[in-house]
Amino acid sequence: MDIRREMEKQRNYLIKHRRYFHRYPELSHEEYKTQSYIEEELNGLGIQYKKVADTGIIATLGEGKSEDAIALRADMDALPITEVNEVSYASCHKGIMHACGHDCHLAMLLGAAKVLKEHEESLKGEVKLVFQPAEEKMAGAKELIKDEAYHNVSCIHGIHVWSELNKGEIAIKEGPLMAAVDAFKITIKGLSAHGAMPQKGVDAILIASHIVTNLQSIISRELSPLDPAVITVGKINGGTGINIIAEEVIIEGTIRYFNPNLKHKLKELMDRKIKHIAEGYGGIGQLNYIEGLPPVINDKDVIQVLKTSVEKIGCKSIAIEPVTISEDFSILMDSRRGAMTFIGIADENKKPLLHTNNFDVDEDILIDGAALHVQFIMDYIFDK
Repeated sequence: MDIRREMEKQRNYLIKHRRYFHRYPELSHEEYKTQSYIEEELNGLGIQYKKVADTGIIATLGEGKSEDAIALRADMDALPITEVNEVSYASCHKGIMHACGHDCHLAMLLGAAKVLKEHEESLKGEVKLVFQPAEEKMAGAKELIKDEAYHNVSCIHGIHVWSELNKGEIAIKEGPLMAAVDAFKITIKGLSAHGAMPQKGVDAILIASHIVTNLQSIISRELSPLDPAVITVGKINGGTGINIIAEEVIIEGTIRYFNPNLKHKLKELMDRKIKHIAEGYGGIGQLNYIEGLPPVINDKDVIQVLKTSVEKIGCKSIAIEPVTISEDFSILMDSRRGAMTFIGIADENKKPLLHTNNFDVDEDILIDGAALHVQFIMDYIFDK
C-alpha cells in the first residue's frame, strides 16, 4: 500500500478539519467543542472511542488484535493569543489562537484515523488514537494516563510541527529530544528597616541579588559540561517602598535539563546555595522545588522504524540537536517505548514561528504528518 498516495487523496479532508480547529480554538481544560467535533467525526468513521481526562478522547482500532497497543497522539488546546492573520479560517474566539500547531496535529490524527479505519482488517495489532487536552498547561497527559483505556499502550508516537525545519523534512532523533522542566519559588526573609539606616535591618533584596547571580554558578561550576542544564530566573517580587529595606523577596523561575538524574542533584545544590547565602547575610532562604515534566527521550528501536517510515512517505530524515523547550508527551512515554518527531513547516519565503500571533502553515505539511502516522503503524506492527 502506498501510504503517501492514500493520504494525498485525503488532502481536502485534512484541510477541512485543520481549518475548523483553527477557526474555533479552545484553551486548556476547555476543549469541549473540540471534543464534540472529534466525537462526531469518529462516529461517522465508525471508530469506537472513550472520553478521558474530561475533554480528551482515546479511540481504538483493531481492538483485541494484540495484548499491547501502539498509540498515536495529538494535542488539542490553543493559546491565549489574539490572531492577526487575515484568512478565512482565522480564529473566531478573540484572544485565543492555535499558534502552536495543535490544529494541524488534530487534523493529521483524524486523517490517519480515516485511512487506518479503511484498512482496519489488515492491521496486525491494536491501535489507540489519543486526543490529549491541556498540553500547554502540562496537565493533560498526567490526567490521561490514569484512565484504564491507556493502560495497555506499550508504544506511542507523537508529532509536532517545527519552524526550524523546511517542508518535506522530518526530524528523527534517538535519545534526548526535548528537555525536562521543573519550576522553583525561592522565599527570602530579611528584616525591614529605614533605608537611611540599613545596618538596622537585613536586606532581602541584597540577598536575592547574590542568590540570582550564584545560581548560575551551579551550571558553570557544579555540573558536568557534558550534562547541559539551564536555570532561568523569570520573576522577582520584593520591597514596599524606595526608602525601606525590603523584608521579603520572592524569586521564581524554571530549570531545564536532559539527564533525568540531574533533578535531585539540582534541587540539592540550589537548596544548599540559597540557605547558605541567606544565612551569610543574616536572613533566611527557603526553596520550593516544583517537579514538572521529565525529558522526551526517544527510544532507539522506535526511531529506527521511523527512519524507514520517513523514507517510504517520500520525506527527508533530518538529525537535529536536542531542544530545551518541554512537552508533556514525556508523561505519555513513561515506562513505554515511544518517540516524537518534528514535521518541517518552513520554506525559503516563510518561517512560521510557534507561539506568535501570525502563526500559519502551508497545509501541504498535513499530508506529511498524517502519512507518517499511518506508515509508522504499518511498519511498527510488521517489524515488531
